[in-house]
Formats: sequence, C-alpha cells, structure tokens
Amino acid sequence: EKDNDGRTQGAVSVFPNPTSTQLNFTSEIDAALYDATGARVRVVRNATTLDIADLASGVYYVRFTDGTTQQVVIQR
Repeated sequence: EKDNDGRTQGAVSVFPNPTSTQLNFTSEIDAALYDATGARVRVVRNATTLDIADLASGVYYVRFTDGTTQQVVIQR
C-alpha cells in the first residue's frame, strides 16, 4: 500500500544507527522508545526526530504504532 508520496507505508527507517544525540525518521511518525529492560523512556507523536542526548549508552528499541520494532544503539 502506498501513501500520497508514493512510499510504502510502514517502511520507516531510523538513522543514524548507532547514534549519540538524536534519532531521525524517514517520515513523520508516532513511536515509543524502550530500553533493554522493556521500560518506555520516550514517546513522540507526529515527529521526524527523537532527542536521546540524555540517555545512557546501550541498546534501545523503537516501537512504531503498527507494532513493528527497530533496534537502535546509543553510544558515546
């Protein structure tokens, strides 16, 4: 299924990965960021970026509203 821009819906990329200060999304999304223990540490709505500058280094998971999850690494 295509959106109005011709992109495939649900195919959002997160970059850069690994990162140290900010995550960027290829389209405007609602998402939640979880740490390795499963604790939710951030929620964004209609966002193309997510500020993670104050979070500790480690593995995190971005969960999108469609239920898909993408692993990201924060390293300093």
